[in-house]
Amino acid sequence: EGDCNLGVNPWKRCNATSNGKPCAEIFKNGVCDPACNNEACLYDGRDCESEGAQSVCRPEYDGYCSENYNNGKCDAGCNNAACGWDGGDCAPDTDHKKPTDGSLYFVLAMSIEKFHDQFRKLFERYLSLKLQTNLKVKHDENGHAMVYPFDQSEMVEEEAFSFYTGGSGGGTFYTEGNFAIIVYMEVDNSQCVVNCYQKSGDLANYMAAALSTELRDDWSVVQIGETSNLTPKDSKSPIGIIIGILVIALVTVAIGVIVQSNKRKIGK
Repeated sequence: EGDCNLGVNPWKRCNATSNGKPCAEIFKNGVCDPACNNEACLYDGRDCESEGAQSVCRPEYDGYCSENYNNGKCDAGCNNAACGWDGGDCAPDTDHKKPTDGSLYFVLAMSIEKFHDQFRKLFERYLSLKLQTNLKVKHDENGHAMVYPFDQSEMVEEEAFSFYTGGSGGGTFYTEGNFAIIVYMEVDNSQCVVNCYQKSGDLANYMAAALSTELRDDWSVVQIGETSNLTPKDSKSPIGIIIGILVIALVTVAIGVIVQSNKRKIGK
């Protein structure tokens, strides 16, 4: 794929070559290149993994496991890497999470109503299977899913981007007035077995290099990244404006009092 996918340059941390070729050119080509088999170079697109590490969920289980993913009930037949560890339903509460160094965000060109619980679980399972680790939508301190309407103006100018929703042969750009949402997700490597990403930014890079077409065409994803790269503009809420006005008013009054006091002293 191209140098920049879903707003990400996947190869910004990889400077390695193999047989004179950059890792980007031989990524996910079915041949193991040890020089590229590291996190910064996206583990050579998993080309160096054994066949067993890339097994798939048995067809007779896959539909059931998808419907019952992360439903709070343990299904032993789904509790394996190929079927997504049943969304963590069988994991003991005592298991310690192994999060990456940050979280991820996804911007999807859809209304927030479409991102209902069933869609959310399908999206979580798809990502978890493709990345061979657990990804779940984050929840705030009140237990609410961190899925919000998205406004491109909330990004600072350096982070602003054009939403490209088409395939490689053409497409449309997201424009103001269309629906978009932003979804915050956390990564838990507690059940990851091989090639586990420690940096959320590198995991985003892998998705951009290996999954951008699927994410764009099948899931309406138009932007991905790590949350530390998302810098909202200064708040323009009415409360913030009111507080600002009050502060200015108080400062003005204080200056006026000082000036009047000085005039009285001079008059004496």
